[in-house]
Amino acid sequence: MRFKLAALISLAIPFVLLVIILIEKHDLERSLVFRSGTLIESRRISAGAKSDVLYRHRLKSFQPYLEGTFSGMVSFLVSNKIKSIYQDPPEGTVSKDLYWLNPRLKSEAERRAYFYTLKDAIDHQASIPYIGLRLASEGESKLSYQAEVLRYVLQEQIGLWVLFAVMIINILVFSTALVKFQDNKVYVRLFLIVFIFHLILVLY
Repeated sequence: MRFKLAALISLAIPFVLLVIILIEKHDLERSLVFRSGTLIESRRISAGAKSDVLYRHRLKSFQPYLEGTFSGMVSFLVSNKIKSIYQDPPEGTVSKDLYWLNPRLKSEAERRAYFYTLKDAIDHQASIPYIGLRLASEGESKLSYQAEVLRYVLQEQIGLWVLFAVMIINILVFSTALVKFQDNKVYVRLFLIVFIFHLILVLY
């Protein structure tokens, strides 16, 4: 009975976790506010590891910076993390490195941008998170948008440490059940699928 209960719990944990993620994602999308503005800065400002890169954007007549960190797998799914709002160095520029310290901006029409923020984001904060930032000239990428929404749910609302703890607990419960069901090929395959599911969430 003990091993059957462990097997049942081991399969219930990922199901419940998936339901929680979907509910949080749905609630987040309902709370997003669509905004627009003219970008006057778009930079990668951190010098740390690639997984810790911070992207910062600033808009005309909009006090807080827009800041986002894309770590793990999501960094490959989010397109155009730095926006092309600067003119290329003029011909004959002596030092391109010096030019990029204070580059010239493109026209306002080329810097027009659309994005989402949380409904409760306070405009007088130093920085606020954003989702789905794109220039008017860029096509809307549903994959990139959904990836950013899921990233916010997993990393900001649920938390990577919580996801990691749930993965460890689930593995321990599976280990208990496998004492009895190690010869059950279906259950072993389910264990591998659930393990990959947890791994994706933690590394996302």
